[in-house]
Amino acid sequence: MLLAAFLVWLAVVEPVNREVAAALRLHPDTVPAVWSELRNRWEYEHAAGFAVQLLGLFALLTSIVVETPRHAAQFAR
Repeated sequence: MLLAAFLVWLAVVEPVNREVAAALRLHPDTVPAVWSELRNRWEYEHAAGFAVQLLGLFALLTSIVVETPRHAAQFAR
């Protein structure tokens, strides 16, 4: 899930970061003309990345709960 979140970041956030940085290099006092669209893509990806990472956390916690024996005393020999 962390790899999936990173790939989503590479596909969406990194291009937005590059585009904004390039625009600011050319005209440091202005924002890109498509700023609203870029900001929305950037924020939605962060929300999607969070959801993917949260899913990974739930998968990890579920695997721990499922793999942990109910009666640990039987294994404490």
